[in-house]
This record gives sequence, structure tokens and C-alpha cells, in this order.
Amino acid sequence: MRTWRALTLSCLAAAALVAGGAGPAVAVPAGAAPLGKQILPANDGWAASAPGTTGGSAAAADHVVTVSSRSELVAALGGNNASNDKNSTPKIVYIRGTIDANVNDANEPLACADYQTNGYTLAGYLATYDPAVWGTAEPSGPLEDARAA
Repeated sequence: MRTWRALTLSCLAAAALVAGGAGPAVAVPAGAAPLGKQILPANDGWAASAPGTTGGSAAAADHVVTVSSRSELVAALGGNNASNDKNSTPKIVYIRGTIDANVNDANEPLACADYQTNGYTLAGYLATYDPAVWGTAEPSGPLEDARAA
């Protein structure tokens, strides 16, 4: 029961955050850590692992942010989309609204052509690896490397 109660309170608080503060009020006991700083004990909740889940509980105040765009999210995670997964600085990132990740840094929508790199084009790929031309072997070579990139 404790897990469901904690999960329900977490969901209500998250709903209030996403809605910009609107929504049901969640009473936080006096002296309790803010929701984002609370630590789940071992096996308490769907995301808890053996020793418990600490999340961003050690995040300094300057690493607790609310974001509402892709560029803000990338910056909050460390600023470099290619290496953010290696950034182990504790942080808490609250998301307000919906973030569209299929946009550039100016928040403008991206098209398929924006993802083409190293000489890759869909038309070139289809022409090169058409089964009538290529046969039944798995695609390999520079064009396949560019597609994978």
C-alpha cells in the first residue's frame, strides 16, 4: 500500500508541475524533502533497484531546473547532446508541457533531409541497395555507414 500511496502522491505532484502549478494540491509533510529530492528505498516503486533509487537527490540548487523546449532539455542534461549520457552530475529536470524532440536549436521542425549526413540520401540508398541490384546480402559500405549515422 505504501508504494501505491507514494506513487499516487508523486503522480499528483507531477501533474501539478506539468500543468504549471494547476491541479490538486499535494501536502508535503513538514521537514520532508521536495518531491524531486526524495529517495526511494530498495524495491519501493517500479524504478527502484537493489539499494534504492536516488535520482537527483544530491543535485545542487543550480542543477534543479524546469524546461519546456528541446534546447532547454539538452542544456539541462549537460549541454552536449552527443555526450550528455556521460555527464554524471546529479540533476533534477522538471518538464513543463510537451517537448518536441524533432526540432532544431531554434525550436523549428526538422524534416528527413535535416538528418541526412555523410552523403546519405534516401533515394541514393534505395537505388544502391535495391534487391534487383544488390542481391540478398546485407547492405554494407559507405552509404550504409552514412545511413547508420
